[in-house]
Amino acid sequence: VARGMVPTIRELAGVRPDDLLWAADVARTVGDPKTAGDIERKLFDAERLHVERVPEVVGRILAAEGADAVLLAGEKAAAYTLHPDLLDHLVQAATDAGKLERATHWKKVRADAEQAHKTLEEQDKKRKEEAERRAKEVKRLAEEAKNKRKK
Repeated sequence: VARGMVPTIRELAGVRPDDLLWAADVARTVGDPKTAGDIERKLFDAERLHVERVPEVVGRILAAEGADAVLLAGEKAAAYTLHPDLLDHLVQAATDAGKLERATHWKKVRADAEQAHKTLEEQDKKRKEEAERRAKEVKRLAEEAKNKRKK
């Protein structure tokens, strides 16, 4: 019964990516992975798929269409996301396709992205520590001012 509702749910979803992804999730949940995959692939091809879902779609392209198709689709997606799993797919696809120069390129991109991520995390940690230090200082100064007013 629920699976029979998928076309109606798909129609109600309209054209907004978030709504379409909801319809895809419903379709997958009720046992219609083809419809779910079709929705996600259309969003992917239109560059409207949420970046967290890109690697999964690229993985399905690899399984269904092969390494060359993944290189075409995945390299296009890499223009707007360097999701670690996407980069893993690109390295694997380039290796499988015998395109060692591309594999080397994507390995370097992956290493650079990992380093950038690590740098950003370190900067975030430093900013958080500085904000906490300043908050403690403001609290201390406020307490001092309060104590002076009492005297």
